[in-house]
Amino acid sequence: MLANGCGTTVELVDADRVGRTPFLRVSANRTSHNMYSVKWCFGGGEIVQRGEPTRFSAHRLQANLSSNQTQTMNSPGSDSIRKLLLYIAAITLPATLLVLAFVFHPTGQNLLQTMRDSTRPPRSVSERLADFGDRCRLRWRTRCDAVGVVYPPPSVTFVALKAERQLDVYAAAPDGSQSLLVRFPILAASGGPGPKLLEGDLQVPEGVYGFESLHPSSRFHIALRVGYPSAFDREMARIDGRDLSGKSLGNDIMIHGGAVSVGCLAMGDLVAEELFTIAADCGLNQARLLVVPWDLETRDAPTGDALPAWASELYSVLRAELQSLRAPAG
Repeated sequence: MLANGCGTTVELVDADRVGRTPFLRVSANRTSHNMYSVKWCFGGGEIVQRGEPTRFSAHRLQANLSSNQTQTMNSPGSDSIRKLLLYIAAITLPATLLVLAFVFHPTGQNLLQTMRDSTRPPRSVSERLADFGDRCRLRWRTRCDAVGVVYPPPSVTFVALKAERQLDVYAAAPDGSQSLLVRFPILAASGGPGPKLLEGDLQVPEGVYGFESLHPSSRFHIALRVGYPSAFDREMARIDGRDLSGKSLGNDIMIHGGAVSVGCLAMGDLVAEELFTIAADCGLNQARLLVVPWDLETRDAPTGDALPAWASELYSVLRAELQSLRAPAG
Protein backbone atom coordinates (compact mmCIF):
# COMPACT_ATOMS: atom_id res chain seq x y z
CA MET A 1 0.00 0.00 0.00
CA LEU A 2 1.29 3.49 -0.82
CA ALA A 3 2.05 5.78 2.09
CA ASN A 4 0.72 9.35 1.98
CA GLY A 5 2.77 11.35 -0.49
CA CYS A 6 4.21 8.26 -2.20
CA GLY A 7 3.47 7.03 -5.70
CA THR A 8 4.29 4.75 -8.57
CA THR A 9 4.58 5.28 -12.35
CA VAL A 10 4.01 3.06 -15.40
CA GLU A 11 5.23 4.15 -18.85
CA LEU A 12 4.27 2.91 -22.34
CA VAL A 13 6.98 3.54 -24.97
CA ASP A 14 7.23 2.67 -28.68
CA ALA A 15 10.06 0.27 -29.51
CA ASP A 16 11.58 2.85 -31.88
CA ARG A 17 11.34 5.65 -29.28
CA VAL A 18 13.65 4.16 -26.64
CA GLY A 19 15.44 6.95 -24.83
CA ARG A 20 12.82 9.51 -25.87
CA THR A 21 9.76 10.86 -24.11
CA PRO A 22 7.17 8.06 -23.54
CA PHE A 23 3.94 8.54 -25.45
CA LEU A 24 1.86 7.54 -22.37
CA ARG A 25 2.81 7.71 -18.69
CA VAL A 26 0.39 6.81 -15.86
CA SER A 27 1.30 7.94 -12.33
CA ALA A 28 -0.68 7.07 -9.16
CA ASN A 29 -0.01 9.00 -5.94
CA ARG A 30 -1.65 8.67 -2.56
CA THR A 31 -2.53 12.15 -1.24
CA SER A 32 -4.44 11.21 1.93
CA HIS A 33 -6.43 8.32 3.41
CA ASN A 34 -8.05 6.46 0.48
CA MET A 35 -7.63 9.49 -1.79
CA TYR A 36 -5.41 9.25 -4.83
CA SER A 37 -4.26 11.36 -7.77
CA VAL A 38 -3.86 9.62 -11.13
CA LYS A 39 -1.96 11.60 -13.81
CA TRP A 40 -2.06 10.63 -17.49
CA CYS A 41 0.79 12.24 -19.47
CA PHE A 42 0.78 11.98 -23.26
CA GLY A 43 1.98 13.92 -26.29
CA GLY A 44 3.44 16.72 -24.19
CA GLY A 45 0.25 17.32 -22.18
CA GLU A 46 -1.33 15.80 -19.10
CA ILE A 47 -4.68 15.07 -17.47
CA VAL A 48 -5.01 14.71 -13.66
CA GLN A 49 -7.87 12.92 -11.89
CA ARG A 50 -8.23 12.99 -8.11
CA GLY A 51 -10.44 11.03 -5.73
CA GLU A 52 -11.03 7.46 -4.58
CA PRO A 53 -9.73 4.78 -6.99
CA THR A 54 -13.22 3.39 -7.62
CA ARG A 55 -14.51 6.84 -8.66
CA PHE A 56 -12.11 7.50 -11.52
CA SER A 57 -13.99 7.52 -14.82
CA ALA A 58 -12.84 6.42 -18.26
CA HIS A 59 -15.54 8.65 -19.78
CA ARG A 60 -14.27 11.63 -17.78
CA LEU A 61 -10.71 10.95 -18.96
CA GLN A 62 -11.89 10.66 -22.57
CA ALA A 63 -13.75 13.98 -22.26
CA ASN A 64 -10.68 15.63 -20.78
CA LEU A 65 -8.53 14.22 -23.55
CA SER A 66 -10.92 15.60 -26.17
CA SER A 67 -11.08 19.06 -24.59
CA ASN A 68 -7.30 19.22 -24.39
CA GLN A 69 -6.56 17.83 -27.84
CA THR A 70 -5.72 21.22 -29.39
CA GLN A 71 -2.98 21.99 -26.90
CA THR A 72 -1.52 18.49 -26.63
CA MET A 73 -1.90 17.00 -30.09
CA ASN A 74 -0.61 19.53 -32.62
CA SER A 75 2.07 17.34 -34.21
CA PRO A 76 1.59 15.57 -37.59
CA GLY A 77 -0.48 12.43 -37.26
CA SER A 78 -2.00 13.67 -34.01
CA ASP A 79 -5.48 12.44 -34.97
CA SER A 80 -4.23 8.86 -35.26
CA ILE A 81 -2.29 9.15 -32.01
CA ARG A 82 -5.32 10.64 -30.27
CA LYS A 83 -7.53 7.80 -31.43
CA LEU A 84 -4.93 5.29 -30.29
CA LEU A 85 -4.71 6.91 -26.86
CA LEU A 86 -8.47 7.03 -26.48
CA TYR A 87 -8.67 3.38 -27.50
CA ILE A 88 -5.96 2.42 -24.98
CA ALA A 89 -7.66 4.46 -22.24
CA ALA A 90 -11.05 2.89 -22.94
CA ILE A 91 -9.56 -0.60 -22.82
CA THR A 92 -7.07 -0.29 -19.98
CA LEU A 93 -8.50 2.33 -17.63
CA PRO A 94 -11.33 0.25 -16.12
CA ALA A 95 -8.99 -2.67 -15.49
CA THR A 96 -6.29 -0.35 -14.11
CA LEU A 97 -8.72 1.29 -11.70
CA LEU A 98 -10.09 -2.06 -10.57
CA VAL A 99 -6.55 -3.20 -9.80
CA LEU A 100 -5.84 0.06 -7.93
CA ALA A 101 -9.06 -0.22 -5.93
CA PHE A 102 -8.31 -3.85 -5.07
CA VAL A 103 -4.70 -3.21 -4.05
CA PHE A 104 -5.55 -0.18 -1.92
CA HIS A 105 -8.62 -1.76 -0.27
CA PRO A 106 -8.08 -3.68 3.02
CA THR A 107 -9.54 -6.83 1.47
CA GLY A 108 -6.99 -6.70 -1.32
CA GLN A 109 -4.17 -5.99 1.09
CA ASN A 110 -5.10 -8.98 3.22
CA LEU A 111 -5.41 -11.25 0.19
CA LEU A 112 -1.98 -10.15 -1.01
CA GLN A 113 -0.63 -10.78 2.49
CA THR A 114 -2.23 -14.22 2.43
CA MET A 115 -0.54 -14.99 -0.89
CA ARG A 116 2.81 -13.89 0.51
CA ASP A 117 2.30 -15.88 3.71
CA SER A 118 1.34 -19.01 1.76
CA THR A 119 4.84 -19.13 0.29
CA ARG A 120 6.47 -19.09 3.70
CA PRO A 121 7.03 -22.21 5.80
CA PRO A 122 4.77 -22.62 8.87
CA ARG A 123 6.06 -20.91 12.00
CA SER A 124 5.86 -22.11 15.59
CA VAL A 125 4.63 -20.11 18.58
CA SER A 126 8.18 -19.87 19.95
CA GLU A 127 9.47 -18.62 16.60
CA ARG A 128 6.82 -15.91 16.43
CA LEU A 129 7.51 -14.85 20.02
CA ALA A 130 11.19 -14.62 19.11
CA ASP A 131 10.17 -12.20 16.34
CA PHE A 132 8.15 -9.74 18.42
CA GLY A 133 7.83 -11.00 22.00
CA ASP A 134 10.52 -8.82 23.58
CA ARG A 135 9.14 -5.51 22.35
CA CYS A 136 5.59 -6.54 23.29
CA ARG A 137 6.66 -7.58 26.79
CA LEU A 138 8.32 -4.21 27.30
CA ARG A 139 4.99 -2.49 26.60
CA TRP A 140 3.07 -4.88 28.85
CA ARG A 141 5.52 -4.45 31.74
CA THR A 142 5.20 -0.68 31.47
CA ARG A 143 1.41 -0.94 31.65
CA CYS A 144 1.48 -3.44 34.51
CA ASP A 145 3.94 -1.31 36.51
CA ALA A 146 1.59 1.67 36.15
CA VAL A 147 -1.19 -0.18 38.02
CA GLY A 148 0.99 -2.20 40.40
CA VAL A 149 0.57 -5.60 38.71
CA VAL A 150 3.43 -8.01 38.02
CA TYR A 151 4.09 -9.26 34.51
CA PRO A 152 2.98 -11.74 33.42
CA PRO A 153 -0.15 -11.40 35.55
CA PRO A 154 -1.84 -14.47 37.05
CA SER A 155 -4.62 -14.14 34.49
CA VAL A 156 -5.82 -11.81 31.76
CA THR A 157 -9.28 -10.98 30.43
CA PHE A 158 -10.07 -9.38 27.08
CA VAL A 159 -13.39 -7.52 26.86
CA ALA A 160 -14.64 -6.83 23.34
CA LEU A 161 -17.37 -4.18 23.09
CA LYS A 162 -18.84 -4.64 19.61
CA ALA A 163 -20.71 -1.35 19.19
CA GLU A 164 -17.84 0.70 20.60
CA ARG A 165 -15.30 -1.19 18.43
CA GLN A 166 -13.08 -1.44 21.50
CA LEU A 167 -11.15 -4.22 23.22
CA ASP A 168 -10.19 -3.70 26.89
CA VAL A 169 -7.46 -5.74 28.54
CA TYR A 170 -7.75 -6.49 32.29
CA ALA A 171 -5.01 -8.09 34.38
CA ALA A 172 -5.53 -9.85 37.68
CA ALA A 173 -3.47 -9.06 40.77
CA PRO A 174 -2.46 -11.84 43.20
CA ASP A 175 -5.35 -10.81 45.49
CA GLY A 176 -7.84 -11.37 42.66
CA SER A 177 -8.59 -7.71 41.94
CA GLN A 178 -8.64 -6.62 38.29
CA SER A 179 -6.90 -3.64 36.68
CA LEU A 180 -7.53 -2.15 33.26
CA LEU A 181 -4.22 -2.12 31.39
CA VAL A 182 -5.11 -0.74 27.96
CA ARG A 183 -7.88 -0.17 25.44
CA PHE A 184 -7.31 -1.12 21.83
CA PRO A 185 -9.48 -0.18 18.83
CA ILE A 186 -11.12 -3.04 16.95
CA LEU A 187 -10.41 -2.37 13.28
CA ALA A 188 -13.13 -4.63 11.90
CA ALA A 189 -15.94 -6.81 13.26
CA SER A 190 -18.81 -7.99 11.09
CA GLY A 191 -22.45 -8.29 12.09
CA GLY A 192 -24.31 -6.37 14.78
CA PRO A 193 -25.68 -6.81 18.30
CA GLY A 194 -26.81 -10.31 19.15
CA PRO A 195 -25.19 -13.72 19.60
CA LYS A 196 -23.89 -15.92 16.81
CA LEU A 197 -26.45 -18.62 15.98
CA LEU A 198 -25.33 -20.38 12.79
CA GLU A 199 -22.34 -20.62 10.52
CA GLY A 200 -22.46 -17.94 7.86
CA ASP A 201 -24.57 -15.43 9.79
CA LEU A 202 -21.49 -13.14 9.93
CA GLN A 203 -22.07 -12.48 13.63
CA VAL A 204 -19.26 -12.09 16.13
CA PRO A 205 -20.25 -14.40 19.03
CA GLU A 206 -21.36 -12.93 22.34
CA GLY A 207 -20.54 -14.64 25.62
CA VAL A 208 -17.70 -15.75 27.89
CA TYR A 209 -15.02 -17.76 26.10
CA GLY A 210 -11.66 -19.34 26.66
CA PHE A 211 -8.98 -19.70 24.00
CA GLU A 212 -8.33 -22.99 22.25
CA SER A 213 -4.93 -22.24 20.74
CA LEU A 214 -2.47 -19.70 19.43
CA HIS A 215 -2.22 -19.64 15.65
CA PRO A 216 1.30 -18.53 14.67
CA SER A 217 0.82 -18.96 10.91
CA SER A 218 -2.54 -17.30 10.38
CA ARG A 219 -3.32 -15.84 6.98
CA PHE A 220 -4.06 -12.67 8.99
CA HIS A 221 -0.54 -12.47 10.43
CA ILE A 222 -1.17 -14.25 13.76
CA ALA A 223 -4.30 -15.20 15.68
CA LEU A 224 -5.82 -16.42 18.92
CA ARG A 225 -8.48 -19.07 18.34
CA VAL A 226 -11.59 -18.43 20.44
CA GLY A 227 -13.32 -21.36 22.13
CA TYR A 228 -16.59 -20.93 20.24
CA PRO A 229 -19.06 -22.56 20.44
CA SER A 230 -18.98 -22.74 24.23
CA ALA A 231 -20.94 -25.21 26.34
CA PHE A 232 -23.59 -22.49 26.79
CA ASP A 233 -23.82 -21.96 23.00
CA ARG A 234 -24.28 -25.70 22.41
CA GLU A 235 -26.94 -26.01 25.09
CA MET A 236 -28.92 -23.07 23.71
CA ALA A 237 -28.67 -24.58 20.22
CA ARG A 238 -30.07 -27.85 21.61
CA ILE A 239 -32.96 -26.00 23.29
CA ASP A 240 -33.71 -24.04 20.10
CA GLY A 241 -33.42 -27.13 17.91
CA ARG A 242 -30.62 -25.55 15.90
CA ASP A 243 -28.47 -28.62 16.52
CA LEU A 244 -30.96 -30.59 14.40
CA SER A 245 -31.08 -28.12 11.52
CA GLY A 246 -28.16 -29.70 9.71
CA LYS A 247 -26.22 -26.44 9.87
CA SER A 248 -23.07 -25.85 11.89
CA LEU A 249 -23.02 -23.31 14.71
CA GLY A 250 -19.80 -21.98 13.16
CA ASN A 251 -16.18 -22.23 14.21
CA ASP A 252 -12.73 -20.73 13.60
CA ILE A 253 -13.57 -17.54 15.44
CA MET A 254 -10.33 -15.62 15.88
CA ILE A 255 -8.76 -12.50 17.25
CA HIS A 256 -6.26 -11.75 14.51
CA GLY A 257 -4.22 -9.15 12.68
CA GLY A 258 -5.22 -7.28 9.57
CA ALA A 259 -8.26 -5.07 9.13
CA VAL A 260 -10.89 -7.39 7.62
CA SER A 261 -13.39 -9.51 9.58
CA VAL A 262 -15.95 -12.18 8.80
CA GLY A 263 -17.21 -13.07 12.26
CA CYS A 264 -13.82 -12.42 13.89
CA LEU A 265 -12.13 -9.48 15.61
CA ALA A 266 -9.50 -7.83 13.40
CA MET A 267 -7.06 -5.87 15.55
CA GLY A 268 -4.24 -4.93 13.19
CA ASP A 269 -0.93 -6.77 13.15
CA LEU A 270 0.87 -4.88 15.94
CA VAL A 271 -1.99 -5.17 18.45
CA ALA A 272 -2.48 -8.83 17.52
CA GLU A 273 1.19 -9.39 18.41
CA GLU A 274 0.66 -7.83 21.84
CA LEU A 275 -2.44 -9.94 22.57
CA PHE A 276 -0.67 -13.06 21.30
CA THR A 277 2.30 -12.36 23.60
CA ILE A 278 0.39 -11.74 26.83
CA ALA A 279 -1.85 -14.77 26.26
CA ALA A 280 1.21 -16.96 25.65
CA ASP A 281 3.03 -15.61 28.72
CA CYS A 282 0.02 -15.98 31.04
CA GLY A 283 -0.92 -19.37 29.61
CA LEU A 284 -4.00 -19.96 27.48
CA ASN A 285 -5.84 -21.56 30.40
CA GLN A 286 -5.45 -18.24 32.25
CA ALA A 287 -6.75 -16.07 29.40
CA ARG A 288 -10.41 -15.51 28.57
CA LEU A 289 -12.60 -13.33 26.38
CA LEU A 290 -15.86 -11.52 27.07
CA VAL A 291 -17.77 -10.32 23.99
CA VAL A 292 -20.66 -7.94 24.67
CA PRO A 293 -22.93 -6.06 22.23
CA TRP A 294 -22.02 -2.78 23.96
CA ASP A 295 -21.23 -1.54 27.47
CA LEU A 296 -24.02 -3.19 29.44
CA GLU A 297 -23.27 -1.07 32.49
CA THR A 298 -24.14 2.16 30.70
CA ARG A 299 -26.86 0.97 28.30
CA ASP A 300 -29.76 -1.44 28.52
CA ALA A 301 -29.26 -4.81 26.87
CA PRO A 302 -30.51 -5.30 23.30
CA THR A 303 -34.11 -6.40 22.86
CA GLY A 304 -36.28 -7.38 19.92
CA ASP A 305 -37.92 -10.25 18.13
CA ALA A 306 -34.75 -11.06 16.21
CA LEU A 307 -32.99 -12.11 19.42
CA PRO A 308 -33.42 -15.62 20.86
CA ALA A 309 -35.52 -16.01 23.99
CA TRP A 310 -32.45 -16.77 26.11
CA ALA A 311 -30.60 -13.57 25.14
CA SER A 312 -31.75 -11.77 28.30
CA GLU A 313 -30.17 -14.53 30.41
CA LEU A 314 -26.91 -14.20 28.48
CA TYR A 315 -26.84 -10.42 28.91
CA SER A 316 -27.46 -10.71 32.65
CA VAL A 317 -24.39 -12.96 32.92
CA LEU A 318 -22.29 -10.59 30.81
CA ARG A 319 -23.36 -7.55 32.83
CA ALA A 320 -22.38 -9.32 36.05
CA GLU A 321 -18.99 -10.22 34.53
CA LEU A 322 -18.37 -6.58 33.60
CA GLN A 323 -19.33 -5.40 37.08
CA SER A 324 -16.96 -7.93 38.64
CA LEU A 325 -14.06 -6.84 36.45
CA ARG A 326 -14.64 -3.17 37.16
CA ALA A 327 -15.31 -3.50 40.89
CA PRO A 328 -12.88 -1.40 42.96
CA ALA A 329 -10.12 -3.29 44.79
CA GLY A 330 -10.79 -4.27 48.38
